[in-house]
Amino acid sequence: MINIATATAKDAGVISTLSSEAQSLHAEALPQVFKPTPEATQPVDRILEILAKPDNRIFLAHVNDEPAGYLYCQIIRRDESWATYERNQVYIHQMSVHSRHREKGVGTALVSAAIEFASELGIRRLGLDVYAFNTEAISFYKNRGFQVVRHVMWMET
Repeated sequence: MINIATATAKDAGVISTLSSEAQSLHAEALPQVFKPTPEATQPVDRILEILAKPDNRIFLAHVNDEPAGYLYCQIIRRDESWATYERNQVYIHQMSVHSRHREKGVGTALVSAAIEFASELGIRRLGLDVYAFNTEAISFYKNRGFQVVRHVMWMET
């Protein structure tokens, strides 16, 4: 059974541990950008800072009382400008599901929690970034209704 709860300060250590698998994946694919684990395991202090800000939310998933994944999102409000309409969104900064719990509905449950959070605030848009190498994540998000609306490109010289 999957249980999703809003994380609290007491969950910071668990979230730090869960972040290491995603960090390793990114470090292997883009070693010029991402530091390898264990040096780059997300520090508990950083997680506590995230949790302390009222516009941030971390959802923590458990499967049969075992930590299985987390999703960190933030309310982002953009006022209307001369060029754009108001663009409020809940932005997903990070999501990680432990490999042992993938393909079992944990990621879907975490995204559903973010959707519900946004809905409670009257926000209809969720946003996120995914690195191009992460085709598994891209497929996951597309299968849940996310659409590509822009491409970010870079060049190293």
